[in-house]
Amino acid sequence: ETVKSEMKSYACIVESKCSEVLSEKKITAAVKSAVQAEDRSRNMIIFGCEEESDEIVEEKVSEIFTHLGEKPPVVLCSRMGAVARAGHRRPIKVVLRGSD
Repeated sequence: ETVKSEMKSYACIVESKCSEVLSEKKITAAVKSAVQAEDRSRNMIIFGCEEESDEIVEEKVSEIFTHLGEKPPVVLCSRMGAVARAGHRRPIKVVLRGSD
């Protein structure tokens, strides 16, 4: 009989605490955080690469990876920020297919 009463009280505690811990807002925030972390892990920023007016950014990125002996699956690459004064080198944002 004591075991039954203790189990009931433990079950009630767990039930009440789980509803607090597993609220819809908390679950949504946790999932959103995990998705953002995964999305960000696929991004790479390249600094210091010379910028030319008629450049093809994808080719520059490909040359850099070839020089490094890597061939990651690139989804997108582009210069970041507004075109600035001559000699200024904007970073290149590279988005990869996976974070591997």
